[in-house]
Amino acid sequence: MQINQLIVKSNSGLKMNIKKIPEDRDGSVLRLMKNHGADFSKKRSVDFFFYFKDETSANLAKAALQELDLEVEITDNGKNNEWLCLATTKLNLGYNTLIKYRKKFEQIAEKFNGEYDGWETML
Repeated sequence: MQINQLIVKSNSGLKMNIKKIPEDRDGSVLRLMKNHGADFSKKRSVDFFFYFKDETSANLAKAALQELDLEVEITDNGKNNEWLCLATTKLNLGYNTLIKYRKKFEQIAEKFNGEYDGWETML
């Protein structure tokens, strides 16, 4: 796994070390955001996506995600009878933070026979 060093400059003019970030999908998105001028010193709303085969599983996952202080909505995805479970929180994006969430989210998705499908945020 290739490691890159990222240094970003926050709006305050202070340099902030984003640490060594691996070339995985979370790291790639962080790099892309940095290249488009994202300010990692500010909290931002982040959406996390989960898919479940039935409403019961989605509701069980919702309860587990709410225990992590996330706001959670469930909707019928309209595709293949899947249920979308959308979890939202505000946080300072960083690779280590995202990896901690990913590990928890993959465990929750697996426990309730679903899939964790990643995250998105606005620049």
